[in-house]
Amino acid sequence: MATATSDIKQSKDVKQPKPLPAPNSDFYQLAETLNAEELALVKQVRAFMESKVAPIINKYWTDDAFPFELLPAFKELNIGGLGYEGYGCRGGSPKLFGFVAMEMARIDPSFTTFWGVHTGLAMGSIYLTDQKSKSRNGCRQWRALKRLAASV
Repeated sequence: MATATSDIKQSKDVKQPKPLPAPNSDFYQLAETLNAEELALVKQVRAFMESKVAPIINKYWTDDAFPFELLPAFKELNIGGLGYEGYGCRGGSPKLFGFVAMEMARIDPSFTTFWGVHTGLAMGSIYLTDQKSKSRNGCRQWRALKRLAASV
């Protein structure tokens, strides 16, 4: 019959498993096709999502709310208008847009949806169709998140 003391001693002798490596969803090494500047942006977005969004987002999910206090730091990433040229937009390829979205979604799909609706759906529609808004700083204001498209 085992005693409490022998059970504790046995549990100390058990090897603890090694921590798992960080997940890598880039099975085909597509990130290697990004240039250094694009890869740096993806890493910057990853760092933002891991350090700013991940620690607090569960509370917002529970409260059915959105972390508006993150928007000033999010603006500093300068990814509003990613994939669009001119009008103060950052430019970049659809591939870069996809990698940024993937990095964001890895941490929180709701924040990714906010960015996707703002940059893709709303700003993209203005960018492609409304010349007057573009010429009157419309895209610049959307890109800088001075106007928000997503209703959250």
